[in-house]
Amino acid sequence: TIALGQDAQPAKYQPKEGAPVANAPAPTRIGFVRYEEVFRKCEKSTLLNGEFEKMKEAYRAEMEKYRNDLETLGKSIEQMREGSPERRGKETEFAQMKAVADHYAKTEHEKLMDFLVTNHEKLYVEICQLVQKYGKSNGYVAIFFAWSVDAESIDSRSVEELNFKVNA
Repeated sequence: TIALGQDAQPAKYQPKEGAPVANAPAPTRIGFVRYEEVFRKCEKSTLLNGEFEKMKEAYRAEMEKYRNDLETLGKSIEQMREGSPERRGKETEFAQMKAVADHYAKTEHEKLMDFLVTNHEKLYVEICQLVQKYGKSNGYVAIFFAWSVDAESIDSRSVEELNFKVNA
């Protein structure tokens, strides 16, 4: 969904009542894109988010398994006599299991973030290219991106700087 602005024409170029319109310049077409809405409604975004949720759920399940195993092993260690060879062996096993769990947590979290960032950046580029193509084919001079576009964000100038000139 592209929220396109109205054709902008400064008041000084507006024809006076009864004046000929022939010398007035063509309206300048400027567009505004509500990126949040485009991204939310994009099919690829939905698919990526679904895939990300599956990956995240697998990560959570594995971390929960590690937590449960560590908790069970920790409780069994508490039941053992202090300093016994059996307890020392279980403490070593606990430390190794904790190290494996910590390594898994770190590497899998990095994989999740890498997936999210890489795929969303690719999608952002695709969306920008589509918007640029649309803008060129429909005579827009410039298109602004904002996370969301409303009167307040435009008036407060919080809309990002011009992302690209369509005819550049």
